[in-house]
Amino acid sequence: MTIYVGMDGSEGAAAAARWAVREGQLRQIPVTAVVAWDYLNQAASRGHEEFDPEYSEEDALGLLRAWLVSAVGSAAADTVGRLSVCDLTWRALTAVSVEADLLVVGARGTGGFLGLRIGSVSERVLEHASCPVAVIHVDTRQQGASVAERIVVGVDGSATSSRALAWALDEARARQAQVHLVSAWSVPIMVYPGAMEGANIFEGAATEVLHAAVRDADVHGLTHPIKSETVAGGAASALIDAANDATLLVVGSRGLSRARELVFGSVSRQVVHHAPCPVVVIQPDRRDTP
Repeated sequence: MTIYVGMDGSEGAAAAARWAVREGQLRQIPVTAVVAWDYLNQAASRGHEEFDPEYSEEDALGLLRAWLVSAVGSAAADTVGRLSVCDLTWRALTAVSVEADLLVVGARGTGGFLGLRIGSVSERVLEHASCPVAVIHVDTRQQGASVAERIVVGVDGSATSSRALAWALDEARARQAQVHLVSAWSVPIMVYPGAMEGANIFEGAATEVLHAAVRDADVHGLTHPIKSETVAGGAASALIDAANDATLLVVGSRGLSRARELVFGSVSRQVVHHAPCPVVVIQPDRRDTP
């Protein structure tokens, strides 16, 4: 098992590489950098108009090495594996996710690792990846051991949010961080016009979900007690606010179809775009799905 990080020469990819290297050190997991290319999208030729008919995997690997050295330094770069894939970027990253513990991408890659438009590389990766996906912003603060770390997790009672909590607890053990659970609630006025009078019912349900999550959490090895809170409002805004000054925000993807996401929006999509810290999206367990 390994951590894969997508690289394309952008500042976002460099930030992702730095984050991935530290994550590998914390988890004691090897890191492999991935570059995707094809004959009409030659990585080494970006910024040049010339087409090189003899462009090869070795050329892409050479450029990947240079990107790594620039991002993390030569000593750290020598500890990172390198993989060149002749394919579309989203397909290359999705393919390696099958055997990965974690896939790391930059928030603003030249290949659109995190484009806002539907159909971008990031949208496809987040939709199809088989492992957790970490999205790293360029201005991510690199926190050291002397800085208190906090990991925010969204919980809503779903199976995927339970998996997100389990992942966050493992991460907290590695980082000696505190886990902060957030359960958001709101009154569905459009569904139930008189619901404002019974708002305590919805708050109570969120509180019950939160208590169950805390009760069932594996706290073995944690260095800090779990913090938890219910928040009135939308889940995305509650998580983004809670993640201010956090080390990491972990959310579960419900695996909604793209058509439903277009209508209702996606909490994971919103936090990926707007969170003030790195975000890890936990995918549905597709490996066990026929």
